[in-house]
Amino acid sequence: MKLYQALSLLLFVGASCTDAPRSIDLDGREEISFGLIEPSDGSRALELAVVSPDEMTLKDGCGDIAPVKAYVTVADMPTSAIAGSAAPIHGIEDLESFGIYSFFYASDSDVAKPFFENEMANGDAGYWTTSTPYYWPTVPGSTLTFWAMAGLDALGVSVAEATDSPGQMEIRYTVPQRANEQHDLMLATTGRINTPGERVPLKFSHLCAAARFVTGKEMQPGIIKRIVLSGIKSQGVYTTIWSNLAGNTSFTVDVNKTMNESQTAGTAITPDDNMLMMLPQTLGDDAVMTVVFQDKVTGNERELTASLKGQTWKQGTTTTYHIGITPEYEIEFTQPVDIQDATYVICNSAIRVSGVPDGKTWTLTVGASDGSDPSVQLTADVNEYVKQGFWTDKEMRNGSTVTNISARGSKTVKGSGSGEFPLTVFLPENVSATDRTVTLSLSVDGAPARYTATQEITQLPPSWNGNMGWEQIDDKNTGVYGFDYEARHVYVYNNSHSIVPANNVVTQVQRLIEQYEASGYASVVRYNVSLVSYRNYVDINYRKLNTLDGKAVSTIDGQLNTRQLFSFGGTALSNNFEKALLEMTRVGDSSSKAYRKVDGDKDVPQWVDGTLINESQMLVDVLKKNKYYLNTSVVGDLTTTTPLIRAEDIVWYIPASGQFAGAPAWYGGAPMNNGDFWSSTAGDAGYAYSGSGVSTPRTATKSVRVARNR
Repeated sequence: MKLYQALSLLLFVGASCTDAPRSIDLDGREEISFGLIEPSDGSRALELAVVSPDEMTLKDGCGDIAPVKAYVTVADMPTSAIAGSAAPIHGIEDLESFGIYSFFYASDSDVAKPFFENEMANGDAGYWTTSTPYYWPTVPGSTLTFWAMAGLDALGVSVAEATDSPGQMEIRYTVPQRANEQHDLMLATTGRINTPGERVPLKFSHLCAAARFVTGKEMQPGIIKRIVLSGIKSQGVYTTIWSNLAGNTSFTVDVNKTMNESQTAGTAITPDDNMLMMLPQTLGDDAVMTVVFQDKVTGNERELTASLKGQTWKQGTTTTYHIGITPEYEIEFTQPVDIQDATYVICNSAIRVSGVPDGKTWTLTVGASDGSDPSVQLTADVNEYVKQGFWTDKEMRNGSTVTNISARGSKTVKGSGSGEFPLTVFLPENVSATDRTVTLSLSVDGAPARYTATQEITQLPPSWNGNMGWEQIDDKNTGVYGFDYEARHVYVYNNSHSIVPANNVVTQVQRLIEQYEASGYASVVRYNVSLVSYRNYVDINYRKLNTLDGKAVSTIDGQLNTRQLFSFGGTALSNNFEKALLEMTRVGDSSSKAYRKVDGDKDVPQWVDGTLINESQMLVDVLKKNKYYLNTSVVGDLTTTTPLIRAEDIVWYIPASGQFAGAPAWYGGAPMNNGDFWSSTAGDAGYAYSGSGVSTPRTATKSVRVARNR
C-alpha cells in the first residue's frame, strides 16, 4: 500500500519557500504544494494618511449654491487578499482558497500544454494543496508554470487560455453593478520551474482598483443616501495588463448614513466590505461622482455632482474620496458699516439669504462687547420716524407714561425663506473710555454654529476732556442757527360744532399743545360760524420763536442752552407738533382727518409759507443724537403718534461759546477752527455766537459739533 498525503505550505508572514514540506514517496515522485509570500514592502492594510490631497468640487445640479468639497488620496491596497464581496485586502493570512492552473513544458523549446486546469487550492492548518494531488514531472529538462487567481469563480469573471500564446491565461471581466457582488481579484504567476521538495512560491498582486469614501473637513447634518459613480468603464481583458476597456456604467453604493455637524474628518462613509472594486483606468469626459444627500437643515434632498475627468485609478491602489458637504444655503452681510460715533446712532446694514426654502427660519441677533443694549429691525418694519432719523427708544403714552414696549426693534429678529433684507441697527450712546464692538450674527435655524455669519460694528467713545466728552466723528452736517422765521401755518377743523352740547375738540388740541410744549408758538382759537355752531382753527405762528426772551444765553453751559432752545421751540423745528396735529381724525370718524389747511376761510388768519431758514437744521440734528420716544396721544376721540423727546433726555448738546476752548483736536488730529461751528449761545435778536465767540447772523450756515457731560 502506498501512502498518500498532500504536500502543503505554511501560510504565515515570512515563511521561507525552502522550508521542508511534509512529503511522501509515491513511486519516487513528490506532490506539488504551494506557499504564499508576503511582498517585500510588507504592506498589510490600507494606509490613508492625507498629506496634501487634491481638491475636487461637488456642485448642486443647479450650480447656484456653494460648492461641496471633496478630496482625493491614493494609497496602495494591501498586497494579498481574500476574494470576497468588495472586501479590502488585509493580508495573506485571510486567504481561504484560490483557483490554480498549470502548464507543462517538455523542454525549453517546447510549447506549453495544460498540466491541470481550474483546480481549487485550500489551506489546512497552514498548508496549501489542490483537491486532486498532482506531482512534479520526472521528464528530464521538463518544467511547469503556475497561474493562480483569487476570485476565479466571482460573478462576471471568465478565464481561458490565450489562443495565440499557449500557456498564457486571459481574464475577461465585467464588473457587477452592485458593490456587494464585486470581488477583489488577485493574481499570482510563476516562471518555469521544476523544484520537487519545495513549495511553489505564489506572490499575489491586485488586479482591481478600489474606491472608498470618507468624510471631509466639512459636513452638514443629514443623511448621505447614496453615492453614484457614472461613466465608468466596466469591461476589460487582462493578460499581463488590462486592455479592451469598454462599457459606460453607473455604480451605486447605497449608504443611508446619518451625518452630524461634529463628524470627525476621515470617518468611513461606507464600510470596507462595501467599497467599489473597479477596473484600473483613466476616467473619461463623462465620468461623474454624484452624492445624494438628505439635508437636515433645509429638509431638501440634494444631488451633488463632480466631474472625475482625468483621474487615474491605478491597479492595486485604493482611491479615497474625502467628501465634505457645505451648506446648501448662503447667508452673508452685504452692506459694510462704517465706524460709528459715540451718540445714539441709527445705522444701516443688509443681509442676503439664499438657498433657504420657504418656511425654513433663520435668526438674526445683535449683542455688544460691553453688555449694552443695541437692537436691530428689518428696515421694512421700522416706524416712519426712524426713517427720518429719530432714535425712538420706547413707546410713550400721552407725553408722560413710558412703557416697556420697544420702538427700535429687539436683540433678535426671526425671518424665513430667502431674499435680501435691509437692516436698521440702533446703537445706544457709548460714554465709556473705550471702543464698543457691536456684533450682528446671522444663522439658519438648526445649522451648525460654525456656519454663522457675523458683522462687527465699531462704536467709538467720546473724546474726553475732563468731564466733558466731544463727539469723535465729524458728521460734516451744516445748518443755520435758526429762530429767524417767517412762516405761519393755519389749520381749520373740518367740521362745525354744535354749541349745545358743547364739544371738547378745543380742549383736546390744547392738551396736545401742552404735550408737545408748543404753547410758545401755537394756539387753538374757537370762532362762531352761526348762531348755533362754531369752528376752531389752530394757529402755528413760527414768527413767535424769533425772540428768545433771554433763553440760551449761557457761555459756559451748552446743555442748559440746548434744553432751553428745545423747550422754547424744539417741537416746532422738528415739525413734531404739526405732524401730530395732522394725524388727528375727526370726532366719530376715524377715517377722516380732523384738520385741513386754511383755504380762504372767513375770520381765519391766512397761510404764510416760510423759507429754508425756517428749519433749524443745527438744533434738529443735535436733538437726533439723543433718544426719543414714540409718543401716542389719546385725547378724547383723537389719537396721534409722533416722536417726542423730553428736555431731561437731551444729554448730547451744542457746546456754549466758552466751552470750545477745551475742544480736542479735530477728528484725525487736524486742528479745529472754532469759528466754523455754531455754539448754543444766543445773542441779540437775529444773532448767535460761533464757537470762537463771534456774534453771527442766525441765518448763516455753519457746522455742528456735540458734546456730553460725564
